[in-house]
Amino acid sequence: MIKAVEKFWCCSPLPLAVYREIAAQLEQVSGVMAVKIQLYSESATFDYGKSQVEGLALTFDANSSTQSQIGAILAHYERS
Repeated sequence: MIKAVEKFWCCSPLPLAVYREIAAQLEQVSGVMAVKIQLYSESATFDYGKSQVEGLALTFDANSSTQSQIGAILAHYERS
């Protein structure tokens, strides 16, 4: 039985297009079961200076190689 891990990740200054790019990269990692982009609620005031995205909700298996690949991808965007 595969143990699923859920993680929420955000890097607030990133635009929606970059979150989509990250999601596409994460979906290519073996062991990733789901990547969902969570947007702020429609009731939030829109501001061009802020991201529309709250973050990414990830579901993946607890395999250490899966976790290290995910960590490497997310670390790259945290440094950018």
